[in-house]
Amino acid sequence: MPECLIVDVEIQTRFIVMGNLFCSEYPIHRRFDLKGSSHGRTTDKTKEEIDETTTLKDLDLNFVFRLQKSWFQDLIKYAVYFLFYLTLSWLLLGNE
Repeated sequence: MPECLIVDVEIQTRFIVMGNLFCSEYPIHRRFDLKGSSHGRTTDKTKEEIDETTTLKDLDLNFVFRLQKSWFQDLIKYAVYFLFYLTLSWLLLGNE
């Protein structure tokens, strides 16, 4: 099950971090392929062409995420744990 983070905005928004496989009872309204880059990171579709099957990119994300301080600290802590896990897994697989 993917992890959900509910952020404080006018409407309820779920920010989901997941792998390539996804099955949930929640409908997907927008998909983003976020890589942390800005080079070539917008979709080539017009607003009218974008639907729930369109994969949007980094610069298409126009949300401001406001978190309580403790939630932000938890998010950073879990991100660090996750990156440590990925690094450790990479090393254990014999990659250097």
